[in-house]
Amino acid sequence: MDTSKQMEADAAYHEQPSVTLERLVRLESVMASEIEELKKLVSGK
Repeated sequence: MDTSKQMEADAAYHEQPSVTLERLVRLESVMASEIEELKKLVSGK
């Protein structure tokens, strides 16, 4: 694969930084909820 084709292929997998940040914010929110649920299970409440 020549360099220009590789760059085109790579470009297809790059997203805007704002999209990445939004995904991280959503992931953080879900993980916080999961951690709270695990705390409840561990504490028996």
